[in-house]
Amino acid sequence: MTLNDIGFPSQSRQVEIQRRIALLRARINDTTDEAVTGRLSDPARSRNGRIAGILEMEKSLSDLGHYGEIIALSETRATMTQTSLDQIRELVISTTTTAQTALAANSKVPLETVSQTAHQNLAATISNLNVALGGRSLFAGDAGDRGALVDIDTLRTATVPLLEAGPDAATAYAAIDAAFTAPGGLFETTLYTGGIADAPATEVATGERIGYAIRGDDEQLRPVLRDLAVLAAAFDPTNAITDADRAKLAGLAVDGLRNSVDGLAGLSARVGTAEQRIARVKARNIAEEAALTISYNNIAGRDQFSAVAELKSLEGQLESLFVTTTRIANLSLTQFLR
Repeated sequence: MTLNDIGFPSQSRQVEIQRRIALLRARINDTTDEAVTGRLSDPARSRNGRIAGILEMEKSLSDLGHYGEIIALSETRATMTQTSLDQIRELVISTTTTAQTALAANSKVPLETVSQTAHQNLAATISNLNVALGGRSLFAGDAGDRGALVDIDTLRTATVPLLEAGPDAATAYAAIDAAFTAPGGLFETTLYTGGIADAPATEVATGERIGYAIRGDDEQLRPVLRDLAVLAAAFDPTNAITDADRAKLAGLAVDGLRNSVDGLAGLSARVGTAEQRIARVKARNIAEEAALTISYNNIAGRDQFSAVAELKSLEGQLESLFVTTTRIANLSLTQFLR
């Protein structure tokens, strides 16, 4: 050990000891990671001749991890969209069956119950179309920051006057049909609150995008909302629809709902096709990631047992340096003269 004029360790020697302690600590941290992960902490530094390949592999693995997160989110969104469509289709089938039975019985109490049930199912349909994930509405197109449809009270307030205006069931039904289907009509200007364009397609792999979003203003969904609204109002005694028109309006609505079932199945099929594509890309990415990981480990892998052995050796060296530092710190002139 280098001593100064009175016999104490030189300042430069103490600085050197502290530098070695810092280096040992850094190496211990790296070796700890290597012992846990089985990978070199800095493979590019350890494999100088293969830096470019290692960096490319690391980027590819990072990209695949990123796409894995996107795919997981896409799967959840597609599943939620599919669930909503399935529930709407079940509501339509249930409402149609109940209404047909009640119309055949032609009894006042069951008919009023039909409108009450239709009202509940209309509210449930609106709720399904306003479903959101992570603050993004699934049926609002490119305006995912807001719901796709107004609430049921607003919808009924806007549509019931069209049915009350008559002058007969056929004319009233034609008026509400135009309100829901005509460009620039009531549905587009007041009832639908989502975007006019589809939500952006999702990139699930390099250069591969999948679009699976269904908008709440889809031509297959508008008739469903129209006919549930008509049926909800048909036998509601609180409105001014004439008794002569109530059963006729209900019959037209039931026919419309029955015709909507196939269209809803088509929407589900569209989402199902996207789900299949997502599943194929996911499987392909998993296989690619597994193969790439094997190749990367062959280059950047670290034997965990040897890492543990090195870690113990480094900890021993660090402990020795700490002992040396402590002894230096406790030196005094009296101790030195002894």
